[in-house]
Amino acid sequence: MGNYLGFYYGSASYSVLMAVLILWSIPWKGVALWRAAHKGQKIWFIVFLILNTVGILEILYIFIFSKMKEMEAQSEKNWLVKLWEKILSILGIKKNQI
Repeated sequence: MGNYLGFYYGSASYSVLMAVLILWSIPWKGVALWRAAHKGQKIWFIVFLILNTVGILEILYIFIFSKMKEMEAQSEKNWLVKLWEKILSILGIKKNQI
């Protein structure tokens, strides 16, 4: 039997470690796959199907990568709102008057 990080493949501690890792990664993988499919992101979906990163890539996708376009759109919207408010202030019009 091989030794991997102090765990022997046939030992009970190795089995417990594998069970914990599987139980940890399945929900993350499921949410990431669902979100990628929902957004029509085929590349991400295939990456999640092929790679097993114990939930690390999935967590990054859920909380960062999948929201990047939303954040870009939001910052663009904020820019337009600020521009509109600047134009109104130059013209001397208050937001309540519109």
